[in-house]
This record gives sequence, C-alpha cells and structure tokens, in this order.
Amino acid sequence: MYHKVIVMEIKETYALVMAEDGQILRVVYKDGMKVGDCIYILEEDILKKDSFKEENHASIIPFAERKKTGNQHKTLWKKMVAVAAAFALFVTSFAVLSKPEKAYAMVSVDGEKAVEVVLNQKNRVKEADSKNDSLTREEKKKIKGEKVETIKNYFSQDLSDKETIIVGYAFLEDESEEERAALQRRLEKTFGTEHLLYLAGDKEDVENAKKAGKSLGIYLAGQIY
Repeated sequence: MYHKVIVMEIKETYALVMAEDGQILRVVYKDGMKVGDCIYILEEDILKKDSFKEENHASIIPFAERKKTGNQHKTLWKKMVAVAAAFALFVTSFAVLSKPEKAYAMVSVDGEKAVEVVLNQKNRVKEADSKNDSLTREEKKKIKGEKVETIKNYFSQDLSDKETIIVGYAFLEDESEEERAALQRRLEKTFGTEHLLYLAGDKEDVENAKKAGKSLGIYLAGQIY
C-alpha cells in the first residue's frame, strides 16, 4: 500500500513525514530525502515503535491534540503542499541566483598601464589584475562587476597620445567563430583600431601566459616577434 506524504524533518536515522490524513509518521530515511519533498512511501517504510531505542515514542504522532474533521485534514494537506511547493521554488531560485557565473573570456590591455580581466558571459568583469601593478588595488576592485568597456577609462591618455596598445583576448572554453568575432568587434568599438594591435589566443595561451607571469597580450606578442 502506498502513502503520499510530505517530508517535514530529517533526523539522523529516520525522517518525519505528514500523511494526507494529517498524521505525522516516522519513516525510514532514504538518500536524497529533503524537507518539503512530496513523496510516496510503502507500508514497510513506516517505522514501528519497537524500531526505536527511545522510550515512549510511537510511530504515529497526533498532529494536534484535538481531533480534526476530514475537511480540516484536506485543507491542512493542501496548505502543506502549497508550502512545500513554495519552499522548493525558493530553494531552486536561490540556487540559480547564488550559482557563481562562469569565467567566459580573458582580455588584457597593455599600454602605459596594464590590466587583465576575466569576463563572464555578459561581458562583465569577474576578476581584474595588473601585471605591472600600474593599477591600484582600489582601481582593480572598482572594475569588478563593470562592463568590459569600463577599462577604456584607464587608457584615455594612451589613446589621446596615440601610443601603441596591445589588446589580447581568448575564450576560456570552446567558442564559435561568431563569438570570437563579436568579442573583437566589441573591443575595437571600445578602443578603436588606430595604434592598437589585437591578438587572439586560446585556452592554452592563457595557461602559458600565466606560467610565464605575463599578460595574455604581451605573451601573444612574444610569440609573433
């Protein structure tokens, strides 16, 4: 015989569940059980009194001292199902919101100053670094969370003096030609094309640049000349 129940509490060796008639049962704990789950159990899953070392514990505990009518039980059950559903939605939403964003691409810009950033898929800065320490800790911290275009502000002098700037970029996972072209267009729109050298790399180049202690752009430039 099957029973439809909602998991109310998880103990070390068993779980407390509420049945459709309003009763709370002790059942065998199974891997994967979570508070708020609406599950089906078998008669043999219900633990009997002699299954516990504790004294004066019954396997069926009254949900309330006064007897409830059938309609009250149904109303309570519906409320509990609604609460369980809301709880599950909250947990799912929280998991989605709290899930860390993936590192998507790396961009380095080297001029009089130098900055290297890791971007997420929305082209916002996840991490920022400066290989020659030309940016302060506060400046690097300020960049985080901003759009990649923000880093142009740190090279305005180079751009106005028409100094050569090396821009290196690479994706940290497999990318399509369209994605690569879109990122380069974005960077060209941000910094322009005059007196700028754009160099595209890949995941391996990112690792090699890191081992060499160089920015991605400087490392890629060294592979050419």
